[in-house]
Amino acid sequence: MTIKILLISLWSISFLLVNVGAKKLANIIIFNKGIIELIKSVIYVPWFYVVIFTYLTCAVLYLMLLKFMPLVAAGPIVLSLGIIILTLTGVVIFKERAFNAAQIIGIIFCLVGILLLQIAAKN
Repeated sequence: MTIKILLISLWSISFLLVNVGAKKLANIIIFNKGIIELIKSVIYVPWFYVVIFTYLTCAVLYLMLLKFMPLVAAGPIVLSLGIIILTLTGVVIFKERAFNAAQIIGIIFCLVGILLLQIAAKN
């Protein structure tokens, strides 16, 4: 397994955890009672620390990935994976809504784009 694949895989897992934690946190915190209540409602929730840790992990992994890949390849790959992960997380974990044809076609385009970028990065 190459270092690039390892870094992209770890980034994907971290990105999934960031978004699961953010969604759970958004459902818990209190938005309508002022900034002090908002801060109190956040700092006592473990998901807040999961989100912070995994967000920082994503940033560090992305920086490490940029050491091994050009920005023109790494950026679109990470963004496309983010779209795929967010769509699947919403549908599978949070049951937000069923897949439709446009989402499936969009994910296929993202996957094809990732493959083409990987091929171009090797040349």
